[in-house]
Amino acid sequence: YANAHGKDAYHAYMKNVFGFFQVALEMHLPVEIITDDDLADLGKLQRYAALLLPNSACLSTPQAQAVERYVQAGGGLVASFETGGFDEDGTRREEPALTTLFGVSRQESVLSDHWTMPLQGVQHPILDHPDIQKAGAWHQGQSERAKNGDLYSGPMNRLVGAVPLTSLAQDAVSVQLLGAGKPTTLTDEKPGIHKTFVARQVGKGKVVFFPLDIGHAYYVFNHPLARRIITRSLEWAASRPSPLRTDALMSVQTVLYEKGDARLVHLVNDISSFGRAAAPNPEAFTAFRSEVAPVHNVTVSVHGVFREALLLPEGRTLAVTAKDGYSEATVPRVDIHSLAVFTR
Repeated sequence: YANAHGKDAYHAYMKNVFGFFQVALEMHLPVEIITDDDLADLGKLQRYAALLLPNSACLSTPQAQAVERYVQAGGGLVASFETGGFDEDGTRREEPALTTLFGVSRQESVLSDHWTMPLQGVQHPILDHPDIQKAGAWHQGQSERAKNGDLYSGPMNRLVGAVPLTSLAQDAVSVQLLGAGKPTTLTDEKPGIHKTFVARQVGKGKVVFFPLDIGHAYYVFNHPLARRIITRSLEWAASRPSPLRTDALMSVQTVLYEKGDARLVHLVNDISSFGRAAAPNPEAFTAFRSEVAPVHNVTVSVHGVFREALLLPEGRTLAVTAKDGYSEATVPRVDIHSLAVFTR
């Protein structure tokens, strides 16, 4: 992936990034993009409860060292696929960066058109959710109960990769990854260990590594099982709870800002109708927003103690209640955009 060119490079990396961002948007997880320079700056990393590296294949030694110190000091790390497999110039490392954090030894990736995971047999907080426990196999647009849950199922010309492991730290908790077709063997004829994720405590921090290219898998297949596992991994690894909670629909985008002591929560409703001018009409080259389908009674909670909430642009004061360390208000209606401003 690091040495891919043109469209290959785009497909290799961006689909994983897009998949993770899609999960963050749908599950209302506040995220912020950081730069390569930030990644090598321990002080900047420590601002965040968790660091997400979606197939960040190319990492420099200073970046890897900063990430290791960040986790040892209590930060959370979630990474996927070939993260750390190459240096900053795109040259494959003999030993991938962050190996001591992941607790695994890796080989080059293999491809499959079908990846699944068993839904029973392993106990871990990441798996403690009904969306995971009651997941299943895809069938005609539905997820039906099964022994194994689908993470990806696609055509033969659209394969998703996973990195086989040759060793696993004894203190790691992992879940098996099952691929379609014949069992995979490595070039040295030693059987590869396939895992959906590997989770472990490192120093004061927590680490979750996905050998599967799970962001890519979710972006093109978007099975609820993958979405929930990514979400639970971030929540488990994070050093503190999310500053935002909401029961908004997945189609409603939420953005949290801090402005002094205030907290600003933007709600953007994407449920709109463009009539029949939008897809699947192949002849339409543009579409005008004709109708808005409003959403009602959206609960928004921000971490901390806040006494007032103002709904804009209406200028309406919302009732605020304290609940489990959060301040909660209900937005009665969101058309396209609403802003809830929490103040102390």
